[in-house]
Amino acid sequence: LSGYAFHTRWCQSDGKPTGCPGSVSLEQGFLLGAFSEHSGWQLEILIAQGWDKPEMQRAIPGILESIDAGRPVIIEDRIINASVLYGYIDQGDQFLLNTYMDGEIEANLTELSQDPAYAFILKTYAEPPPFADVFRSILNNAITWWHLAHEPDTCGGPGMRIGRVALENWARFYDTIDELALNYSRGKAGLLYNSLMNYQHLYENRKAAASFLSRNATRFPQVEQMIRKAADLYRAEAEVLASALDLDDDAWRELNTVRSALVERSPESVHWEETRTVEPTDAWTFELQKRERRIMEQALKLETAAIQVLKTIHAVIGA
Repeated sequence: LSGYAFHTRWCQSDGKPTGCPGSVSLEQGFLLGAFSEHSGWQLEILIAQGWDKPEMQRAIPGILESIDAGRPVIIEDRIINASVLYGYIDQGDQFLLNTYMDGEIEANLTELSQDPAYAFILKTYAEPPPFADVFRSILNNAITWWHLAHEPDTCGGPGMRIGRVALENWARFYDTIDELALNYSRGKAGLLYNSLMNYQHLYENRKAAASFLSRNATRFPQVEQMIRKAADLYRAEAEVLASALDLDDDAWRELNTVRSALVERSPESVHWEETRTVEPTDAWTFELQKRERRIMEQALKLETAAIQVLKTIHAVIGA
C-alpha cells in the first residue's frame, strides 16, 4: 500500500555512490503518507534526538494505549533497525520488540536508538479509497518516483537518490569500490555491508512488485494483459538479481555465506562470523564486483521497460 515494492533508494554520499545500510528503510514521509492514504490508517509520526526529549516522553502513554488496543508500533531498536513493538511489562519500563536482526528482545527506552528516536503509531481509521483509485495512485507514484533525481522529502537529504538515478549510481558504485574505501569511515567492509543490505532488499521489493501486479491483474480486464506483462518484467528483474544469491554457484558461495552472516543473521551464520578466520571482504572479489555491476545494468534495463508498461496502463485506467 505504500508503494515501497516499486521503490529504489541509494545513498550518494558527498557526490560519491557509497550506499548506506539505512537506504532501504521506510522512514520517508512520502511513503508513509502513501500508506496512510491507501490503507485508511492515520499515522502519528514521532521523531526526536533522543527518548529523553519532552515530545517523546509525552508520547509514551499513547504508545502503551496503542499496544493495549492491539495495534503494534514501529520503533527503532538498539542497533537502529526498524522493529515491531508489540508489548510491554512493568507499566512500560520494558518493551517487547520483534527486531530485524536479533529476533525477539526486551529493552527499555534507554537501550533503544537515540539518534534518532522514532515511533510510528497507528491512530484513527477511516474507510480507504476504492481499490481502483489506490491501484492507480500506486502506479502513478511508481512512475513519478522513477523519474525523480532524489527524494521529495527524506531525513537523508538530497544525497538519497531514487528510481532510475539510484540504479544508475548503484551500477557505477562497483567501478570505484577500492577508491571509495580509502575515504569511507567504515572502509571496504562498510561498503560491502551497505551493498549486501541494499541488494537483498531490492530483490525482495521487486518480487513483491511482481506479486502485487499479478494478484490484481484480473481487477482491470481492459489492461489485464499489460499488467501481467509488467509483472513479468519485475519478476524477470527479481530473477536476474537472484542470480547473485545462488548458493549452488561456486563463484557466489563464499560471498553468500558472508551475506547470510551480515544480513540474515541466522544462528549458523552468526557462529560463522564469530569464528571466522578470514575477512568478509576477501569474498567480495573484483570478478564478483564486475558481475554484480552487470546484473545491476540488466536490472536497470528490465525496470525501464516495466515503467514504460506502467505508463501505458496508467494512461488507460488513470482517467
